[in-house]
This record gives sequence, structure tokens and C-alpha cells, in this order.
Amino acid sequence: MRSKIWWISLSLALVTSLSLAGTDPGQPDTVYFCQNTLYFAITPGDTVPEAFLKLSFFNDSLVQGITIPFSYTLGFATLDSVSYSGSRVENLIFKTVNFDTNTDKVLMGAIPVEEDPIAPGRGLFATLWFTLSSGLASASLDTTFFPPTNHLYFVNPSGALYTPHWSGPANFNAITYKAGNANNIGGVDLSDVIYLVNYILKGGPAPPVLPAGDVNASCNIELADVILLVNYILKGGPAPQAGCKFPACN
Repeated sequence: MRSKIWWISLSLALVTSLSLAGTDPGQPDTVYFCQNTLYFAITPGDTVPEAFLKLSFFNDSLVQGITIPFSYTLGFATLDSVSYSGSRVENLIFKTVNFDTNTDKVLMGAIPVEEDPIAPGRGLFATLWFTLSSGLASASLDTTFFPPTNHLYFVNPSGALYTPHWSGPANFNAITYKAGNANNIGGVDLSDVIYLVNYILKGGPAPPVLPAGDVNASCNIELADVILLVNYILKGGPAPQAGCKFPACN
């Protein structure tokens, strides 16, 4: 019964947001992207380069619902999909993604229906996937209003809405890179292996494009990447993958 009450409460809150406006206690809850660059990976066998952005959030008290609407300007790429895999809300039954391609908007939402409220913490909310469609340029994603009543909202356990802090970034650069091309010179060859060894073991410079060195897509750059790259170059082993190692969040 409790879960149904929360569902009704959230539905009413979205319709009557002005009368149920709440405050954010404690530290400001925050929604943010960790990176300001779209890295489009070129991998062997792929015909269309893909990139992704990880959308994260912080809350220091229980949250009973989240709505995050974005508008986007992507003249060079297409926002294809949104995934909740590996996120803090992955196990919630009710998660939604609603695209409005006429106005270039997307609405993401998650509501604990049968589950407990979202516990305090910091981490991934969703991953936004893009495919490259033309020459590179800058892009923008920013919070917006999504009809009929959706704004950037968190809902506390009493059913009151409040607006978390949006810390961006809102503007993004875009680059392409070859997976495994750690030194960002030419193709993928033994010079990339040497570059990674120097970085990992000798404190040498980091790959100019960090995800290019994460050839096994573990979100770290380590000796396992060197082994995969050697096997690929010398033994015809598995090809380098699109990496997920990015500059750390501030």
C-alpha cells in the first residue's frame, strides 16, 4: 500500500508543483555531467562512431522521485538512446525515457514504486548515447521544461518537490579518436604499446585522449590494456574497444 501512495503522491506533485514546492535540506542536491567532451570512438569493424555522456547526481537525504528534462542542440550527432544500466536507479521498476524529436528534448525519470526511497549518495543516474552523423562541432545540453508539467525536480519522502542544483556543464566539445591509438599518432601500432607502458609503469605522459588508452573498456588504464593491445597487433586478438576512462570529476 505504501508504494501506491507514493506513486499517487508523486503524480499529484507533478501536477500541482507550485502548491507543493519544498526546500532542499542540508547540502544542495546536484545533477551534473562529469565530462565536457563527447569522445566518438572509431573501432575496427564499426561503421558509425559512437559516444556517450554519463549523467550523475548527488543527494544527501532520501529521494522519492526524480525528473530530469533536457533540451539539446546536436547539429553533428544524434541522441539515440538513454540507458540506466549500472546506475543508482538501475533496480527501480519505474524508469522512463521520453523523447520529443520535434523540439529536441528528452525527459528522464525514476520513481521508487515498490522499492525504498533512493538513499543518500553520489553516482550515475543515466548514460546518454550518441552517434556521429556529420562533421564535428560543439554541442549543448541544458535543463528545460518538458510538457505537461516536468521541470528538473527531486521529490522528498513527504511528496514535496524541490529543484536540485544543476552544475552542468551545458556546452560540450566533440572529438573522434581511434580506439587503442594511445599516442594519438597515425594508426594503432607498437608505438602505442610503448606509450602505454611508459605511462603505466614509468610515470610518462597520459594518452592525449584518455579513452584511447582504455582499450579493454574497463574505465581504467592498466597493464591489461597493454596485453590486449599486444595480442591485437601481433596475434590478431580481440580489437580495441571504445574506452570509458575520462578525466575525473571535480
